[in-house]
Amino acid sequence: MSDLSFELGLIVSTPTALAALRRSNQSPHEFLQRHKTCDWGDLSQNDKSANQYAVTHKERILSAYHTKVNEKIWIITESDRSVTTILLPEDY
Repeated sequence: MSDLSFELGLIVSTPTALAALRRSNQSPHEFLQRHKTCDWGDLSQNDKSANQYAVTHKERILSAYHTKVNEKIWIITESDRSVTTILLPEDY
């Protein structure tokens, strides 16, 4: 984790991501908080480093997490920080 953080903008989700969160009995807020505080979840060290760069250089940011029932969700914040989307990889 890092001392960096960034704005999320409008938060939206795909229906399939919301269904995955319901199946795991988890709130999107716990994942959004991790994303906003630069806990990138289940990414390679290279991808984590790219995100660190993206935060300070206004590029797109991607985090990946697994729910309690082991479904992968992604959170993507656009480079202009206008929108953050919660989705499943297959939604992309």
